[in-house]
Amino acid sequence: MSKSTQRIAYLTIKDSELLSQRRFEVYEALYENGPSTTGEIWKKFFKRRGISQNSVNPRLSELVKCGVVEEAGKKECSVTGFTCTVWQVNDKLPKYEKKKKT
Repeated sequence: MSKSTQRIAYLTIKDSELLSQRRFEVYEALYENGPSTTGEIWKKFFKRRGISQNSVNPRLSELVKCGVVEEAGKKECSVTGFTCTVWQVNDKLPKYEKKKKT
């Protein structure tokens, strides 16, 4: 998977609105930040907006289920200090039909 194919998938998803608003926000945060733990994504992109980490976790699981995010390994999370899964975007489009924005 190359950065250029990741970018094509990202732009297609963004331009075609293939993900709900909150799912896209989590996807975009992961795309912009690169491989990250859930805690790192939350702290950098959502904490200051008052969005709880409990809102990010389910969206991340949904993104994995629809095939646009995948596990990239494990590492010590810079937020929690625990060994956590590292997530990354891939170069795929969502596996399900477009849903209304939430």
